[in-house]
Amino acid sequence: MAVSVLVARVGGPEIQGRFSVFKSINDFQVAFLTFGLPSGVVYYLNKKNFGDALFFKLAFIFSFVLCFPLILLDYALIGYMFSPGDGLTSAVISAVCIGVGSSAMVGYSIHRGIILTKTDGDLFSLITITPSLLYLLLLPISVLIGFAPISSAYFIVGIVSIVISTTLTKSMMTDHTFSDIRGIDWRIIFSQARHVFLQ
Repeated sequence: MAVSVLVARVGGPEIQGRFSVFKSINDFQVAFLTFGLPSGVVYYLNKKNFGDALFFKLAFIFSFVLCFPLILLDYALIGYMFSPGDGLTSAVISAVCIGVGSSAMVGYSIHRGIILTKTDGDLFSLITITPSLLYLLLLPISVLIGFAPISSAYFIVGIVSIVISTTLTKSMMTDHTFSDIRGIDWRIIFSQARHVFLQ
């Protein structure tokens, strides 16, 4: 909410409108495309106590696979917001920034789930608040100095968040071997994930 007020104050109604659309697209994609997997991963790791290295790797694969389709989808969703004077480049850059940012945040969410199985103290709180703090800093600054499209903040936040979560997750993993994917009881994960996803 604070970011929204700052963006409206600094950028005016047109920028506020773009911000609202970009934020809605990003938030929906991250919430929808995690499919409740972070909760399923937390549940599974707490129950079975192995497989964290596999989920660590799968978070990257899943994020990478989502990246290109999200860029195309985002271009279809936001292309109308740009006038011919803005040029095709602005719409493409915005779609790439939001698509890559959203797919990185999906990986971050799964890593965050792994971190929760290791600690739920200050470190987990810091990881959880990192994207919000980055948005609070980057969005008003990008509007104020106009160094790049407002969508670039989503790209930066996604990349920084997944880099931080990757570093912390890797340092906390107990199972450093990449387990065989067939050794995972996916029914447990999808059952838990489905409940969270439907909520």
